[in-house]
Amino acid sequence: MILRFWNFRHDVPMRLATREEIYKIDVRAAKDFNLTSALLVEKAGQALADEFERIFKSLNLNSRARIGIWCGPGKNGDDGRAMARVLKKKNFDVAVLEGTSWDPSIFDILIDGLFGVGLNRDIEGDLRRQIQKINAAKRLIFSLDIPSGLDANRGVVLGSAVRATWTLTIEPAKPGLFIQEGPTYAGRIRRVQIGFPEGLLKSEAQSTFLIGSASARQLLPRRKAMANKSDFGHLLVIAGSSGMEGAADLVSEAAMRMGCGYVTLCSLGSRVSARSRPDYLHLSLTKFYQSNLKKYSAVVVGPGLGLGEESKRIMDHLLRGHSKVLVDADALTILSSYPQPLKLPEGWILTPHAGELGRLLKRPSKELERDRLGATKQAVKDLNAHILFKGFRTVLGVDGKAYIIGSGNVALAKAGSGDVLSGFIGSLMAQGLPTVKAGVLGAYLHGRIADDWLRRGHSSRTIMASDLPELLDASLRSLKKGS
Repeated sequence: MILRFWNFRHDVPMRLATREEIYKIDVRAAKDFNLTSALLVEKAGQALADEFERIFKSLNLNSRARIGIWCGPGKNGDDGRAMARVLKKKNFDVAVLEGTSWDPSIFDILIDGLFGVGLNRDIEGDLRRQIQKINAAKRLIFSLDIPSGLDANRGVVLGSAVRATWTLTIEPAKPGLFIQEGPTYAGRIRRVQIGFPEGLLKSEAQSTFLIGSASARQLLPRRKAMANKSDFGHLLVIAGSSGMEGAADLVSEAAMRMGCGYVTLCSLGSRVSARSRPDYLHLSLTKFYQSNLKKYSAVVVGPGLGLGEESKRIMDHLLRGHSKVLVDADALTILSSYPQPLKLPEGWILTPHAGELGRLLKRPSKELERDRLGATKQAVKDLNAHILFKGFRTVLGVDGKAYIIGSGNVALAKAGSGDVLSGFIGSLMAQGLPTVKAGVLGAYLHGRIADDWLRRGHSSRTIMASDLPELLDASLRSLKKGS
């Protein structure tokens, strides 16, 4: 699935708000800015109705369409009732629906105002059956703020959830719209502003951000016309072992394609040098242990490395010798055997999938997947490192903040895809980007390639990890054009 941003044009990461932050915003809005709950409901009703009308007209829908607004007992229901009052003044045919005794099939459009961000339990019984009927009716569905039944923080379905065509989310948007099952249930997302002061949002919603195309474009390193290869960094790749030589090639080519000036490859696999491209430099293990690692701008270690004693020795050496290291794959498993808590250099970044993160945190991977934001924040705290939690959607965590990568789809579910990601990020680190920015940009571009693949009409089944470095150029060009 490709995330549809629609009106999400932003030059900085989009600020999101967790359930807890929304509560704080509401309290301070009333206390410090005299924006009472009643006033906010009226503002929300007007803004939601106006946005609905804009979409309605853009779709050229029948002006006599019957609209049902399902309102719950809480604030989301109040917003729905206020919206209904405004729509009636605009001469829409609107009915306010409560309970579960009404028939979804008699309405052309359904507006879901049942539950909002406060829902924290599974939907059961008659409400669950009614949601199933609504989804089965295949009507045009608009959800207010967040689809009912979708966890606002985690993006997981609480028993059952409305599958919206559009979600009109009151700004700031909620993380659950963009991770896990969120994109499947939220449909097309529009942000609606109801007058929260910008300073209030900045002060209270400061833990979670979404990375889109415009913010990624701002991070792209500029390349001076008179520059030479020494200006674009030197990446050391330590990857590959017997039978896993391909991992070393994938990382190294990805790093070169991303623009790194030099790539030096050090491998445990005896066949790596013979089969690799002539573009790379090579370093023997003996020279690796003898060399001053600080001459390399950054290091990637782990893909295809194996779990033997030599791999453990490599990690010990890196821990003593370099402050800008990306740790992936087998190197993560090796780190999980180290005494906890880990004491890693400040510039290190770990890039685990759920299984690898589970080994590091000693927790079940399925538990981590159920709360990707929470797991990432906990990993940052426990492991003392930048954490890039790979998956749908990838989350980068650092210093109490989390960045959701707004790109990527199931086409990336192929062996070797993570090796390419390591090469992209390592290359950007070597070119001088700070670790966080390199992680965010590399992960976004990695996902963007897969999204562009689907946009061009290809199947999600057919792309291979080895295609990704060569497809990077087209995605970079489309990103720079703002398309």
